[in-house]
Amino acid sequence: MNDFYLVRLYDAARRAWLDIVMLKSAMWRAIDGDATPCELDEAARLLPMPLRVTTRGEELIVITYEEWKQRVLHVQSRAKGGAS
Repeated sequence: MNDFYLVRLYDAARRAWLDIVMLKSAMWRAIDGDATPCELDEAARLLPMPLRVTTRGEELIVITYEEWKQRVLHVQSRAKGGAS
């Protein structure tokens, strides 16, 4: 099983597809830690804030792809001794 999934979520209000990342909670804690609880069908409306959803009995964090990418790059930069 993977720690994160790159997926597309349809936003009916904007009539557009959103590129999102769904992460397991443990991976999210390594990047940040805070997320707002919500139902998956509310996620498109509440993005770009990090969201905590439960689906198929598993808790996942939903975040936009761009936000996820920035956070991962920041963590990698710190790990290499770069600017924080």
